[in-house]
Amino acid sequence: MSEMFFQLGPESSAPKIPLTMDYEGQVSQYLQNRFRQGERIFDHGILDDYEMPVIHSEAVVHEPPRETELPPVGINELLFPTGMTRFGRGLFLIDKEHIAALVNFCWGITWDGSGQIPTDGGDPRTLNSAALYVTDDLDNRWLFQPLYMLPPIQVDSTDNQLFIVPMVDLRWLALHDSIDPSETTVNSTTTWTDLINSINAATPSYIVIDPTITVPTAYLQPDPGYFSANRSVAYALDHFATSTGNRIVLGNSGIINIESYGDALGMSTLPDRAMFGSHNAGPMIPDNIQISYRRLYDHADNGSWGNVEADLPQHSGAERHYVTTFYAEYYSEQFDPSSQADLEALANQIVLNSAEWSSGPNYAVTLPGGPDNATNLERCAFTDYTLIKVDCSAAIPQLMTTYQSRKPNFYSPVNLSQQPGLYRHP
Repeated sequence: MSEMFFQLGPESSAPKIPLTMDYEGQVSQYLQNRFRQGERIFDHGILDDYEMPVIHSEAVVHEPPRETELPPVGINELLFPTGMTRFGRGLFLIDKEHIAALVNFCWGITWDGSGQIPTDGGDPRTLNSAALYVTDDLDNRWLFQPLYMLPPIQVDSTDNQLFIVPMVDLRWLALHDSIDPSETTVNSTTTWTDLINSINAATPSYIVIDPTITVPTAYLQPDPGYFSANRSVAYALDHFATSTGNRIVLGNSGIINIESYGDALGMSTLPDRAMFGSHNAGPMIPDNIQISYRRLYDHADNGSWGNVEADLPQHSGAERHYVTTFYAEYYSEQFDPSSQADLEALANQIVLNSAEWSSGPNYAVTLPGGPDNATNLERCAFTDYTLIKVDCSAAIPQLMTTYQSRKPNFYSPVNLSQQPGLYRHP
């Protein structure tokens, strides 16, 4: 029978922590009664501190990349989204016999399991990840994701104590960790490769970025303005991806992959054992795309904006409006030819990537058992989230996996491509 469990250490002989089943949904009901809506675990959001300027003449308010809202997570469920600003999260039911081993391993403390769970007296406490493993019906086992433990919730005080254990992946830590300008040092000569290497070097060891990244030259260079202040690591990485025509997925060992449309398309195979759902149900290509940029006159920024527009063939969706940090350079009232060529190339690249991501497959499928190890759809950037849950509605609990693709009209309105050679004229 397929199942989920935690393993405390990389060795196959390491202790394993089983999940306790929530028959008849009693613990789920307890959780709903204890916390009001909006105050439940993971209900709150973490906002970025960066906003693009407002173009008053066009009545457009521009915000940083915002991912789609995720569904609530239940008992013995793991919700695993794509992107960096949304983190993997799960609520797991652990019994009294196993809770001390899990707490002691994850927090690096010594607790005998009696009384209240103590703190370790340190700030921050030691953070060790417990490996979430999934097995299939043939007892083949594979690591799905390392997870970190947040403070458990004790359900009752009887001898049959149960604990609701919230677990998160490394993106929770990345949201709370920041990088400062001295660690990125973005200037007029910084390339996107330079930036990702500096972010990788500045972040703690738990963040490992796959160096295999493709950035089209038309995306120019990163914007020094955004990186002139402290930034959340998670938001900085999502900004990087959305500004270079890519999306972020997390590998099963915690490696961050910045995935292109072509890479995602190669991983978008529908599993053969899908029980129900839809696939490739009508993408929504936008009607046209507007791209706004700033104008620079004789080295001076007077707050004026310009925009270019592109129509897309075979469209079915609403207009999209992107705002870039590109500066169009004018010198003696004339549009600099080099700046104009850069703008045209940037606009063409944004249009291309927008149309590509919109034309990708759409799906909502549920599988019996754990994730399909042959397709890795949970690592595909077309996927919005993967939900792995233990279904206790029948006499025998069953593991179920659901893949939900992104909404076809999803896009980020922000592009941080900065024109190189700013103030090039004497």
